[in-house]
Amino acid sequence: MNKVKSLKDAQESWRQTDKERECIQMLRTSDYEKHKARNPDRVDGTCQWFLGHEKFRKWQRKTSSLLWVSADPGCGKSVLSKSLVDKELLSTKSRTTCYFFFKDDNVEQQSATTALCALLHQLFAQKPELVKHALDDFHIERDKLA
Repeated sequence: MNKVKSLKDAQESWRQTDKERECIQMLRTSDYEKHKARNPDRVDGTCQWFLGHEKFRKWQRKTSSLLWVSADPGCGKSVLSKSLVDKELLSTKSRTTCYFFFKDDNVEQQSATTALCALLHQLFAQKPELVKHALDDFHIERDKLA
C-alpha cells in the first residue's frame, strides 16, 4: 500500500511539474532575446563613466533596490543595458537578472503586458520554485493568463 501511495505522490508531483512548465511557457509571449540582440554590443572602453560611477557601485552592493537610468534618445541606454545584462549583471544564486527592451518601431516591444510577461517568464525560468505563486491564476485564466 505504501508503494502505491508513494508512486501516486510521485505522479502527482510530476503532473505539477508539467503544469508549472506549461504556466511558464504561457508567459513567453515575445522573443525578448532577439529584442535585446537588436542592440549593438558595447565597444571596449565605452560606458566606463557608468560602470565606475559610485551610484552604480553602491547599487551593486545592495540586495534589493532599483537603479533608474535615464538620458535623451540615442545616448546609449540600450547599449549600456545590453552590456549590463550580458556581462556585468549575470544571474547568480543571489541575483536574478531579467530584462525587456522597449522600442518604438516594433509593436511587440511597445507593450507593457508583453514586458511583464517576459520578465515573469525569465523569473520563473530561473527560479522555478516561484511559479507556484502563479498557478492559481494559471488554472483560472489558462490561455488568457498573459
